[in-house]
Amino acid sequence: RAAHPRLDSLSSVRGRINVAIQDAASGSDEDRQHRIDSAYSEVRAWCEIVVETRLLNKVTQRYQPNVAMQNLSDIKIMGLQAAIAVIYPIWEKANRYTTAHSQPLGTLSIRPTVSELRQDWAALEQALKDYDDS
Repeated sequence: RAAHPRLDSLSSVRGRINVAIQDAASGSDEDRQHRIDSAYSEVRAWCEIVVETRLLNKVTQRYQPNVAMQNLSDIKIMGLQAAIAVIYPIWEKANRYTTAHSQPLGTLSIRPTVSELRQDWAALEQALKDYDDS
């Protein structure tokens, strides 16, 4: 049991993010902030799965010992830079709210809002759509 890492699909994480956003819109301020942080933790996972499975077309995969060079030519290089420009900054931001990560003192009191979470999530989904359409 539990001898391998948990592998999430893009759709399962997407569903958890959507539920977390809905949950974050309700509740007390303290509870809301915890829900927003939790949603950003899921956003971080989504970003990593997108990079691994879509942008890099499974050339390299977490927990896999080999590099799938046969997939290299299928990477859509035309849309890659634009996708990275959106995904990477939001991934960096999400790292601040992941429980296992510490924050610099100067950012401890800066907390995202539900509206900001929704904007970031919409930007990520649009970046993936634009990449897929490139």
